[in-house]
Amino acid sequence: MTHEQLNSKNQVTMETMDEPVFLNPVELENSTKNTRYLYERIWRESTLCVMHGPREVDKTDLAIDIALDIIKNNRGKVLYVSADGSLAKWTARKANFGKLSGLGGFLTYSARFNDAEDERDFSEIVFQAVRTAHKHRIKTVIISSINRIAAMSKGRYSRVANVMKELALMQMRYGLSILVIADTKTKRSANVLFDYAESDIDMNPPKPEKKPRKVSAKKDATETQAPTPPSADNADNATPFFRIKSGGANNRLATPLRR
Repeated sequence: MTHEQLNSKNQVTMETMDEPVFLNPVELENSTKNTRYLYERIWRESTLCVMHGPREVDKTDLAIDIALDIIKNNRGKVLYVSADGSLAKWTARKANFGKLSGLGGFLTYSARFNDAEDERDFSEIVFQAVRTAHKHRIKTVIISSINRIAAMSKGRYSRVANVMKELALMQMRYGLSILVIADTKTKRSANVLFDYAESDIDMNPPKPEKKPRKVSAKKDATETQAPTPPSADNADNATPFFRIKSGGANNRLATPLRR
């Protein structure tokens, strides 16, 4: 094959790769008919979802329940990447003993350095786990938590948004189903993550209902109560009786009544 033929072949290959695929309405409808949800009607297969809520709210229980449901429904293996030790804490609870036994499709990985000479960035350890999952045809990955990954990383990946962006790109590139767990104080503080996720699972506790405010009767500013006139017995020592003038600007003025 000549050099010109090789260049021509490479050019055709690149053009084929870059060529967009357009769908008509029928094809679009058919492509969405077989959409499968991994959690209720929120997290769709082959998309990125973020589970967010305050740090004190336990999100590991629900994440593992979702993973077990995926396995029991024969939707493939699930890799749980623990970067914050939450999985170890969950396993150590007495109530959870034996809950994962017999489930060969549930795989775990605790993100850590191999040894003292491992100079990789902490975020790269997590990203490598995701790439390895794709290599072994594991289609679903749960990552806990993105805050811990950013806190332990350097450079651009020390920001939560950049870690989330890289995970979103990996999800699109490999066609994975990724659930990212995030600790957020409020739903508003999680907005930075929503740009990279197709859906979210809100773990924020419901806000308490506001009690109706008591409406107090307001006094009419124009009403003024006149003091009781003095009695005949103590007329000499009584406070002068005031007469209320009415009308116009003198509505609020009072003058002593001459006796």
